Amino acid sequence: MNPCQVKSRKLNRKLMKSRKSNGWVEFLPEEVIAQVLSNLPVKYLMQLRCVCKAWNTLLSHPNFIKLHLQQSKQNTPQILCISQDFSILPLSLHTLLNNPSIIKSTKNCFPLPSNPDYFYQFIGSCNGLFCFLVIELNHSTNNWFQLWNPATNLLSNKFGYHICNHSFIYGFSFGYDNSTDTYTTLNFRHHQLEIFSSRSNVGKIIQLPGMSPLFCWHLDPVPYKYKFFIYDVYLNGTINLLARDNAKQILIISFNLATHTYTKLLPPQDFGAVSLHFPTIHVFQDSLYFSHHTQKTHFIIWKMTEFGIQNSWTQFLRIRYTDLDIHRTHRHFLVPLCLYDSGIVLVQGAKDARLQVIVYNSSENRIEKTRMHKQIKWIFNQNYVESMVPILSGSHLTSVKHVYIDTKKCLLDNFVKPLLSNLVKPLSDLRSWFLELTNIKSLTISTYTLQVLSLVPDLLKVEFPSLCNLKLLNIEMKPAADRLSNKLIDTKLIVDYLLQNSPSAKVRFIEFVPKLVEAS
Repeated sequence: MNPCQVKSRKLNRKLMKSRKSNGWVEFLPEEVIAQVLSNLPVKYLMQLRCVCKAWNTLLSHPNFIKLHLQQSKQNTPQILCISQDFSILPLSLHTLLNNPSIIKSTKNCFPLPSNPDYFYQFIGSCNGLFCFLVIELNHSTNNWFQLWNPATNLLSNKFGYHICNHSFIYGFSFGYDNSTDTYTTLNFRHHQLEIFSSRSNVGKIIQLPGMSPLFCWHLDPVPYKYKFFIYDVYLNGTINLLARDNAKQILIISFNLATHTYTKLLPPQDFGAVSLHFPTIHVFQDSLYFSHHTQKTHFIIWKMTEFGIQNSWTQFLRIRYTDLDIHRTHRHFLVPLCLYDSGIVLVQGAKDARLQVIVYNSSENRIEKTRMHKQIKWIFNQNYVESMVPILSGSHLTSVKHVYIDTKKCLLDNFVKPLLSNLVKPLSDLRSWFLELTNIKSLTISTYTLQVLSLVPDLLKVEFPSLCNLKLLNIEMKPAADRLSNKLIDTKLIVDYLLQNSPSAKVRFIEFVPKLVEAS
């Protein structure tokens, strides 16, 4: 038994003893307990769920999971290192710079799910979840996506079944849609985006006329060898991709995961023919950055001070190669890793050489170099925070076949009253709950519930990928609540919305018969 387990067990015994003798837990408000526990690492929270049923319920509640994620993001995020055996190692920058040989003995590696028949290609990280493209080695044209929470060691079901008819795979990206609580992958190919949701296997194609990805990489179970550049980043509900148009002009496509619409952003005006190599994009402190090489003399970094505003590009840093003391053959393998008040941290790679991290102090024009251990093959500047974010699997609502919804009082208390107080988030939660019902065959729903659904903001503007296997929709006729009468839209629109992925499903109207209560 390791020291952490011993410490956790001792803590559990003390908590149980104190609870029985003094009853202090009962006198502490639940929100205080939640606030205190939200600062603990996931491994301790998983153990503390065994303290009592109340704590298990608290620590499993979506509100606590969101609170814990918010607290985790306040801590110093970790960068992700890829080791020689393709394990993922999250490290703080301080640890990486001061103990580069830690990879040799660390026990904090996240070994990829073990299966000799599959290879897991890392796509990205968001909210503590890793997204992988899974390649079946015996059938190299078959691949799909899976999510993994390394802190809880939960792996999702397969989603986004994707058959690849060519040997080149284009840019895969990973992000989170807060409006539907959905994780999404994008596959950027010539003139189109292919979208897959973690809640459904129903894909969607978005046409991008005249636009192509800036790069492609070969589908090969030896990744990271040539993937030195960053061409896509997630920022505030959008995935931003480097692309080029038919005129060979480089631009940024900013794709909104909630509305499935995109905006074209041009690079800084000074970028153009002066660049020797492909640029890269990055996110630091919730801002978009653009970096490139120029005139064989400088490495330049730009910051978009107002996201989406073309004229807000500002030159953030301009570094001379002579100041970095980098050999000219390795200059184009230079990528920003993180920024700080007086400088920048860069990672320098080479095809056949060990990685090197460079700390550049711009105010003092001083550099420090740290050569990484040979087992570290690449470093991603995707900030990682551990979380308790759950993974959808067949044991959840995706396995439900028949659903009956008749919770008038619950809907009134939890959705209508908060709405009248200008709190619309619970309505989005209701829509998110519907998104999990991917495999149901029949759905019975009251007209009252349809009216409540009509209150979800912009409901009809967002694609509803669920209910694709629905065969029968029963609508139970119930009168509307008085307080909803001035807030309704045509419920027929909601019915059509629910049936958009199953147009052949039958619709049946059922007369509501109130239950009689016998007098005592």
